[in-house]
Amino acid sequence: MNVTLSLSESCLNEIINHYHFSPSDKKELIQLYEEINPYLDGSFDYKIVTKKGVIKQIEREQCVIVIASLSKQIDDLQNKLQKQGEMLKAYMLDCLALELLKAFYEKIGQYIREKEQYCLEKLDFIGEEYPLELLEEIFTYVKPKNVRYNKGYQLIPHNSVVFVANLIEKEKAKNQGFHICEHCKAEKCEYRKSLGSFVDKGLE
Repeated sequence: MNVTLSLSESCLNEIINHYHFSPSDKKELIQLYEEINPYLDGSFDYKIVTKKGVIKQIEREQCVIVIASLSKQIDDLQNKLQKQGEMLKAYMLDCLALELLKAFYEKIGQYIREKEQYCLEKLDFIGEEYPLELLEEIFTYVKPKNVRYNKGYQLIPHNSVVFVANLIEKEKAKNQGFHICEHCKAEKCEYRKSLGSFVDKGLE
């Protein structure tokens, strides 16, 4: 699945504050964001799991496994900046990519809510809550189209993630006032601050 991503001006301002850039860096950050603007399509693949034991160590009866990635062109630009010694710009791009991934989680949740009638709960990432070695089994099961990993289990493109999330029926989540931000560790995400519920928001 492909999703078009974007960052609001308020989110760009938050990047300046959260990642300790100076106000004078904002112009350069915006220019860099405009440079990657043609490549802001994210792609993801997922599989819903309805019984335990499908993937070793993932003992959940009802969950979804997601493999998501930003465009490879963002990796290419970051490599170019590093080779040119533009380390501040490379770091800025890293921060932009991180915020784009956070926005991507929201888009994925919206898609699954509309397509599968489930909301996501408790995102656990491979490499954090689960060992990287599970990638072999997960990739065989999900069969992603645009992401791979190398012998050291590094995801390619670099700005890629693999996570597992519990599934809650859409109506049940609505009745409970469910919001994915309560179950995600991305505390600085712009969506968390908006306090808007998945079940009340459509795809932009």
